[in-house]
Amino acid sequence: MHTGLLWFDNDPKTTLSVKIQKAMDYYFKKIWAQTRFMFSTP
Repeated sequence: MHTGLLWFDNDPKTTLSVKIQKAMDYYFKKIWAQTRFMFSTP
């Protein structure tokens, strides 16, 4: 992996879709590239 992001959000009040959107927005701000795929673990 040349470029990537590890994201951890354990806020039980936030929905999964909001968490993913936050991570994608942060990634775009830092890397200036759209995310192509995402891996998620339970």
